[in-house]
Formats: sequence, structure tokens, C-alpha cells
Amino acid sequence: MSDKPSGAESSQAASTNADSPWNPGGWIANSADVVKLSIQNAPKRQVALLAFSFLAAVIAIGGGTFFIEKGQYLFGLLLYLVVIICLAYFGILCMSVGRQPRSANTMLWSRIVIKDPHSPLLRTKMAKPLSEISKAAQRQYKQLLEKRKRRPARIDVKKVRVNVFLPDTSGIGYGEVCGLFIPDGFSLGMDDDLEREITFRPNEGVTGSVFTLQEPVGTNRGSATGEWNWLDLKNKNRVPDVKFQLTQIQMNLIDPGLRWIISFPLVLEGRGKSNTFGVLNVDGLSEKLEIDELCSLYDELKPHVEKFMKLFHGLEKTEITIHVENVKT
Repeated sequence: MSDKPSGAESSQAASTNADSPWNPGGWIANSADVVKLSIQNAPKRQVALLAFSFLAAVIAIGGGTFFIEKGQYLFGLLLYLVVIICLAYFGILCMSVGRQPRSANTMLWSRIVIKDPHSPLLRTKMAKPLSEISKAAQRQYKQLLEKRKRRPARIDVKKVRVNVFLPDTSGIGYGEVCGLFIPDGFSLGMDDDLEREITFRPNEGVTGSVFTLQEPVGTNRGSATGEWNWLDLKNKNRVPDVKFQLTQIQMNLIDPGLRWIISFPLVLEGRGKSNTFGVLNVDGLSEKLEIDELCSLYDELKPHVEKFMKLFHGLEKTEITIHVENVKT
């Protein structure tokens, strides 16, 4: 995995001192580290050609200077021409060192995401739009229950909650892409502090599945304990035999009263493709919504969520990239 902007983002102090253009020592040290890592990852043949072209340029400089001092200018100029060719070849190798040509078996996964999901300014900017989505969800939820033949004796709109999960690349372990978490201020109706601390990796739970698939998903609780039904909201049908992956810790943190979830992918358009940079969930406690009700609620909230997504477009972003390739050993 590579996070393209820089690993120095996790420490502003290190970025200010070591990576500053006014600090030649830090710049040279960082450049040396990059060259070292590139050479370590390069094939042996590529490293050998790099060393050969550099050595040939040095020898040609010495030989050209020797012949010119002896008055044999033609041989000296020819050797200087060799120097230019060697240095040009050396430069081309430097730009390509450590890079492998991609084969048909190469898989590339990348996402453009928000650079600073912890920003207080981001929280302030999104507070009102998120509140509007919450009110729209509660209003539509109430209307759906009122249309039922057997409507509940009491309709509590406060049981409808909204939360936003954004990816964070800081503090993740080896083998992980990113962690999806709820930034401060990006949840409404979630009263349990521990539940707000829940995190998902891509493809974990409804949230992780929506982040990976980049498609909206609905789900409601089945008859059995811990059983959830996967609902294709675009085609308005149930997808059988789909299980959500959850760890025991995640299951312990989820409110036991949770009955339904609608998950929207938050999408940015860039580089000719759609990039899901987060997930917005609307869920409900106590009262279960059926598939037709979930689809109706999804259709009602979709314009509000699309408006909410556009607020992220002007923010500074970063890119997560994973390159997986089958190699012969």
C-alpha cells in the first residue's frame, strides 16, 4: 500500500523541519532514503545497468580529458559524447528504477479520499447539512409508519440516527488499507459513546461493504438473532445468502436495538472515475422497516445525500493505492 502524499503528514513538526526546502541536510537525507528504497526494490539487472552507466560516464570523462590534454581532440570529443549518452541513460534508469512493468495479472486498487478527516473546520462545515438529512429521514420515517395498517402505538422519530464514516490511514497496521471511523460531530442520535468509537475495515459490515462496492445497500434484521437481510436498493430486491463480516468486538459495540440500515456511498468524481471517499448511514432502532419502506426512504433521502456529497468536492484530498501483481518465484 502507498499513501501518495507522504508519510510525513502524520507529524507536522517533522514536515516543518526535515522536509523544509530551507533544510538541505533533511532534504539530502530524505532523498538518500528514497534512492535506497528504490534500489532495494529494483531487479538486480536494473541495478547493474544503473551502476554500469554511471561507471562508464566517469571513465569516459577521464579518457576524454586525457586525450584533449594530449591534443587529440577528436578522440576527446567522442568520449565526451559517450559521457552525454551514458548520463542520459543513467537519468532514464533513475526515473524507472524500482518500477515493474504491469502484467495482465496486475490488480490496482485506489481511492481518492479526504486528506484530513479530523479537521474541526470540516465538522463545522458539515453540521447543518447533516442535521437536514437527519430531519428529512425522521420526517419520512414517521410518514411510512403512519401509512401502515397496523401502525405502532407510539412513533419515536428520535430512534432514527445518522452517521458518516470516513477513511483514516494513520495508525493502521500491516496488511490493512485504511480504517473507517466516525469523526467527532459526524453522528446524530448515537448516544452511546462506545458505539461511536466503532471502526470498520473495507468490506466489513454494511459500512465496509458499501465503501468497497461503491453501491448503496439496505439491510434489516431477520427473524434469527444476528441475521441481517441484504437489500439491493437500486433494483429494489433482496439479495439472498449474503453475510456481513463483523468481528466480535464490532457486534458488542452495535446497539442491540438496531433494526435497519440504509448506507449511501459518498462519491467524488476524479480522473475519469467515481471514488467512494466515505459512507453515510441512516439507521433505526426498535421498529423494523420492510424492504418497500427502506426503498421509499432511500429514494427520499438520495437528493439530500447528493447535495451533502458536493460539499466535500473543494476539500484537500489524498490518494490510497494498492498494487498487487502475481510474480514468478
